[in-house]
Amino acid sequence: MSETELTDLRAEIDAIDIELLQLLVRRNSVSDRVKLVKTDAGVKLRPGREAEILRRLLARNAGRYPARTLLRIWREIFSASLANQGAFSTAVLTQDGGHILWDLARDHLGSGGAFNRYATPRRVLEAVAGGEDTLGVLPAPDPQDADPWWQHLLVHPNLANNIKTPKIIARLPIAKAGNMAGNRAGNRAGDIAEEAVIIALMEPDASADDRAYLAIDLANDVSADRLSEALDGVGIDGVLAARWHEAAAPERWVNLVHIGGYSGIGDARFQALADRLGGQINQIIWLGSYAEQLNLAEIGGR
Repeated sequence: MSETELTDLRAEIDAIDIELLQLLVRRNSVSDRVKLVKTDAGVKLRPGREAEILRRLLARNAGRYPARTLLRIWREIFSASLANQGAFSTAVLTQDGGHILWDLARDHLGSGGAFNRYATPRRVLEAVAGGEDTLGVLPAPDPQDADPWWQHLLVHPNLANNIKTPKIIARLPIAKAGNMAGNRAGNRAGDIAEEAVIIALMEPDASADDRAYLAIDLANDVSADRLSEALDGVGIDGVLAARWHEAAAPERWVNLVHIGGYSGIGDARFQALADRLGGQINQIIWLGSYAEQLNLAEIGGR
């Protein structure tokens, strides 16, 4: 290749860089207009829509550009757009394995927001519930945890007394390589310590492919097989992700179920499940939903 040809190619790259910058500025301008249209206060977080955008881009990309790099670029674009619509901060648990959660939070939320470290899950929950931080990052529910943080989400919001309970709105990382079957189950050995969830005082944002966490509070210790049969019987694609028994309340056995689909508290199948289990159910609490993680192996990503 001659020096002239090399100079021409570099000039073409320079021109493309300018075009990319102009497109980013244009995108930011449209984001400003979106902010004006939305009259509600607070950060305009749309994790479901973000997941749909990434799925669409990866499908169009078809492996021509490194998928992980593409995801990283767009996560930063989302972060910049979010920060442009209002200041926000994220509470991150940094006790055992905290560096993993910190890295997951920074990779997903980019450099657009502030991050605060907290030593205990309860402190993260308090920071989000009290409005100190907009988002919270906690480890994915672990079936081996005898004192799980998610037990503190087992309350219904009481607007009269201004009691607010965060919801799970996303699961990190947004993309994973390899077999996703274990990830869908939510309790694959070795993966839990490397995954996290985001909580916030907002309703989860639906995408075209979602999963949800459902806490089934039972009066007795119902077997996993019976619970699985009841779920199947009402058309819920669910697996037992974790269990928690409150020693101070012998009549309370909570089963955390990971289910397919976006399901809010108004899902009619929940009542059908209560009917099927008879008088065993104390309450059913929807803890939130999130967009299914992207499978890089299926889309030819790298």
